Amino acid sequence: MAAGAGALHIQLGGAAPYHGTVKQRPALGIGPRAEAATILAAVKLVNRSLYLWAGFVLLASVLAMLIAGWLHA
Repeated sequence: MAAGAGALHIQLGGAAPYHGTVKQRPALGIGPRAEAATILAAVKLVNRSLYLWAGFVLLASVLAMLIAGWLHA
């Protein structure tokens, strides 16, 4: 969560209501407090990370298949 807050330049944490009581959570990140519009930016960040990892796995798989093919040739 701290890495996401830092990447989005927002602050998470602080006072949070849980079952009728307010609990103080440690602050994560530096910047303005998160708001509803921040959710879209967070979703875009997660999607970019997902696409990056999927591309890495695809590239590694193709390279592994090519290397395996060369070793058996």
